[in-house]
Amino acid sequence: MSANAGIAKEIPSDIDQTFQHLIDAEFLQYSFKSSGGSDTLFHYTDINSFKLIIDSGVIWASDVFYLNDSMEMIYGKNKIKSYLEFLLRDPRNSQVFMKSIRELIENLSVECRTYVACFCSDGDSLSQWRGYGGEQGVSFGVSISNIKTLKMPGSYFAVRPVVYGEVEQNQIISNIVNEYTKLYAEFTRDGARPEDFVDLVNVAGGACDHVASAIKSSYFRDEKEFRVIIQTYETVDNPDFRVSSSMIVPYHKVELGEVEDGRLRPKLSSIIVGPGNRLSLTERSIKQFISAHHIKCPVFLSNVALRR
Repeated sequence: MSANAGIAKEIPSDIDQTFQHLIDAEFLQYSFKSSGGSDTLFHYTDINSFKLIIDSGVIWASDVFYLNDSMEMIYGKNKIKSYLEFLLRDPRNSQVFMKSIRELIENLSVECRTYVACFCSDGDSLSQWRGYGGEQGVSFGVSISNIKTLKMPGSYFAVRPVVYGEVEQNQIISNIVNEYTKLYAEFTRDGARPEDFVDLVNVAGGACDHVASAIKSSYFRDEKEFRVIIQTYETVDNPDFRVSSSMIVPYHKVELGEVEDGRLRPKLSSIIVGPGNRLSLTERSIKQFISAHHIKCPVFLSNVALRR
């Protein structure tokens, strides 16, 4: 037993940053690969929503549980839980290790608030036009550096590539859990206070939620998706709400540019007009519209053949 036994050790003030930096490092290697080295991401929408986005300068990051595929977050959390349960079945692990895993599993049911806005590394994708273009679709490119959100105390904001490969997903999950169990063992050895363990488990649980929101089944690989992810907790969350079908969906605003002359102006790198019936007029109208908003970027017609 160490000479410090019985003396409660303060939890490191940067424990949450430790996990944030770890997650940043885990996803960074996939960002370059998924984007082909480009800094530009594309958002697909119909022409009505495109006008609203340009008028306001923002897009909406919606609560992840209200996305089109309701299984998306569940897929990630089930994958993490399965890995933790696998570790519990290994009799070679220590009692401290087992205790840390059991507490993390319990924390997985305590959900933080996760909001997502979807982008794509490909600005002219048949599957995206089909899924999000409506009668007349538009995609617009924006630099990652121009995607911002309003800062909230206790919140975390990041742009992540969605990871589809199971090997890569397992590696990310393993590294997050390894960091957590290592810190838990250090806390045990150094005599940390009970509330410090609670904080550690909560932070690790939030990291697991973050990972769960950025991994999807390989079935969706063709989407080439990137996600703006906002994480916060109920005690500090203050979302706006919108009606969608039969639901009232919470969301946060994500800014796409800078304030100029008293208004938020999106900084777009390009616009692609999706497949449609009156493309020349659509292209002309969009050019006139963005000119009125003092937005200077090229407008292209899609190369995808899709009958409307």
